[in-house]
Amino acid sequence: MRPTVVLIAILGVLPIAHAEQNETPADAKRHYELGMARFNLREFKAAIPEFEAAYRIVPDPVFLFNIAQAYRLDDQADQAVYFYRAYLRARPDAPNRAEVDERIATLGAIVAARPKPTTPPKPATPPKPATPPKPPETMPERRIERAPVDPIAAPRAQPVAAASELAPVNRGRAKTIAGITLLGVGAASVGAAIGLQILANQTADTFNQPKPDQVYDSALDRRGQAYQNASIALFAVGGAAIVVGGVLIIVSRRMHHESARVSLAVPSDEGMHAAAR
Repeated sequence: MRPTVVLIAILGVLPIAHAEQNETPADAKRHYELGMARFNLREFKAAIPEFEAAYRIVPDPVFLFNIAQAYRLDDQADQAVYFYRAYLRARPDAPNRAEVDERIATLGAIVAARPKPTTPPKPATPPKPATPPKPPETMPERRIERAPVDPIAAPRAQPVAAASELAPVNRGRAKTIAGITLLGVGAASVGAAIGLQILANQTADTFNQPKPDQVYDSALDRRGQAYQNASIALFAVGGAAIVVGGVLIIVSRRMHHESARVSLAVPSDEGMHAAAR
């Protein structure tokens, strides 16, 4: 009987909250889809407000996980840690709890390793000017009332950017550029080797099929041998450059796929419908 009463109470409160905000679960789904579009375009900062708007309408814990993922990839480690913990508080039996705990430990170490800001030394206080003698009559002291500081309106300090987990993407790009460069060098070397081999063959044909009045030319023979040796060396260098360049490109592609493989939680349609009842 008690679970039925709790469920009825929850289903009765949710429509009231939606009526106050004049938004429905369909609006939450729209915000979620906009957030996913931003996330897939790597616009993580723009995806966060959409996930937050969806959570305000339908407080599904998976939105907290998505917000934490976007903060993590936007290099805001402290915010990511907060929303990962909020997700586990809202859903202690989360199926990906081990993964989330590992994220919290890794990002917590990054936040702890940041250098703490040092307070600058206070400037030297200038000497006070000589005060004139007070008049005999005492003046009433006036108290100046200062306006209270609004903590919400006061500017908040932006968190320092943490070490990004997308660094493999930059290293992957470097490997791609190096691989393409090596492929170009290898192709050029192989092309030069083919040209030298043609010259060596032509020189060899001169000696293998001599003309009746031809005289042995030792300089031409040495030049043909030099063409042959240079062609072999360029074939070896070019082949090695092509192999290494191809390996670098394959490794960079794998690093790119690994960095882009980020899991996001998807809110269930049943949760959306339950909130609308």
